[in-house]
Amino acid sequence: MRRPPKVTKLGDEFADYVLTIACRRCRHVRITEPKALAKVVGWEITLDALALRLRCTQCGTLGDCELTPHARPRPRGKDWR
Repeated sequence: MRRPPKVTKLGDEFADYVLTIACRRCRHVRITEPKALAKVVGWEITLDALALRLRCTQCGTLGDCELTPHARPRPRGKDWR
């Protein structure tokens, strides 16, 4: 089992993780790549500052989301290299 990434800024861990974004108001969940967000806000932004800038696409709430980094799933089998 892989250890959870220790991420404080978007560019930490060489961006080798995925982000789960969950709205605290309506519980809408989205999974995204850090590079998609970095195109807009840059690699140096902290996850806390980024959470304040995100708007839920379901209910429209601004700044009330929770960002959770997860280790990127690795392929299994002998052809993974």
